Amino acid sequence: MSRAVGGVATTLVEPASETLPFPVLDALLGASSSEFFATDWQRSVRVFPSEGAAYRLATANFDFRTVVAEAAKAGKLENLGKDRPGPRPGELGWPETPKGPSARVVRAQSFAPDLAALCERLSAELSHRISANLYVAPPHSRGLDRHQDGHDVLILQVEGRKRWKVWSNDAPPPLDSLPPLTFEGGKRTRRDYRGTPFGGRSVKEAEIAGKRAWSFDLAPGEMIYVPRGFAHDVWTEESHSAHLTFGFHLVSWVDVLMTVVSQASRRHGELREGLPIGFARAAPAVGEVRQRTRQLLALLNDSDGAEALEEVIGRWLHRDLEMPPQNPKVSAPKLVDSQRLRRIASAAFVTRPGSVGLFRASDRAAEIWLPTAFAKALRYVATVEPPEFEVRDVPGMSASSRTRLCEMLIVEGYLEVAGEGVSEVRS
Repeated sequence: MSRAVGGVATTLVEPASETLPFPVLDALLGASSSEFFATDWQRSVRVFPSEGAAYRLATANFDFRTVVAEAAKAGKLENLGKDRPGPRPGELGWPETPKGPSARVVRAQSFAPDLAALCERLSAELSHRISANLYVAPPHSRGLDRHQDGHDVLILQVEGRKRWKVWSNDAPPPLDSLPPLTFEGGKRTRRDYRGTPFGGRSVKEAEIAGKRAWSFDLAPGEMIYVPRGFAHDVWTEESHSAHLTFGFHLVSWVDVLMTVVSQASRRHGELREGLPIGFARAAPAVGEVRQRTRQLLALLNDSDGAEALEEVIGRWLHRDLEMPPQNPKVSAPKLVDSQRLRRIASAAFVTRPGSVGLFRASDRAAEIWLPTAFAKALRYVATVEPPEFEVRDVPGMSASSRTRLCEMLIVEGYLEVAGEGVSEVRS
């Protein structure tokens, strides 16, 4: 079935369903990311091939002693074991002196440019924030007691050796945090007021009794995956150790549902009414509260979860931006099928009934919508990795149609001619 849209003739196709490419994570794991997500993700511990050790260390490319020194200058170095003898983290003789204190640097990528670039590439590729913590421990020591984390982690051994023991978890996975309430500041605690664990916490012996266990002795460059909620115990023996934990800080359905409520409050003023004056001095009667919350929850029945997800995607693309990037309108070049193009920045492929679109962070043309006939083409443009291709690679369209589509995406600032930068700005 053919259609003409804005002068572009195309054939109607179903939205593409092929697996997304994850080249950055594939290279880091030394294995197929798609297979990992299908079989082990949030289900089981996984060891990745040791053949990728040299590549992993070269890609992270940092010296842990330099990161420790820079973190100490910035007041970001944590001393894990202040009561232990021996030199303090960063002092002469540390971390080689046995049984001394360990050190942790949260967001170690802040002090290592190549590591920061790796975390940013992984975050863009996976659509979840990836951050790296550095742990350094002397011989015959432990940094933390047995605990579980509220986020999934990839552990990369950087120097020395470290022993790991991990236990499975059959309870619902924990969360690092919940969305803040209106009166809560930026500092989030990992427990609610009753002490319920939301994130990492100590794990007692009774909680791991009878659970499946894995044991590892990691050497430099080796990598394992530990799902969130899986308790683990870590220690050194004859050598000191430095390792990274790449944390997957997930955007969850909690975020989507919070957005559903937020969007509903734009339509229903009742959701924006304040709680009774003095509610935290004397709570309203239980029956009144239950009746009122049932009434308010009923107002969510006209909400569209897909619309909420679109807002989450848009906010993800604009993360960490004080101002959207400026994308001036440019002249459309005359393209040929062999012309090489490049996606300028991250873009999201989005579907609606009867249409498909691209989202991006921009001060203009932040969304572009076309009929579903363009599904394969727009999905390819948004997801191809590395983000460079020839016009003729765009699927699901005739030669003339894909040329016109690519010219339009250049004008709107989604693509540029590879090697030439953005085209001339129109007067």
